[in-house]
Amino acid sequence: MNGSLTCRERQVAILVAQGGSNKNIAQQLGISQHTVGRHLKNIFAKLQIHSRTSLILYAVREGMVELSCEPKLAARLTQLAVRHEAEHGVRRRVAV
Repeated sequence: MNGSLTCRERQVAILVAQGGSNKNIAQQLGISQHTVGRHLKNIFAKLQIHSRTSLILYAVREGMVELSCEPKLAARLTQLAVRHEAEHGVRRRVAV
């Protein structure tokens, strides 16, 4: 599914999943915070998601990043993210 994102959008998604703020991402990529925001808006539209939390879950599911914690904690974080999506009416394009 990440084939629908541009190379730069994938870079932004990975940095978000690694905990980067827009300011940090802009500094790392040598772009403005406004451009980071525009990339995030495009990513959210393409993936039909509405939050950074959903983007992080997407990045983990697609193998763009890995959760570096105990397997039980990783499973619990995934459960919490799925619940968050359900509670906020987020449509997922990626199977659980």
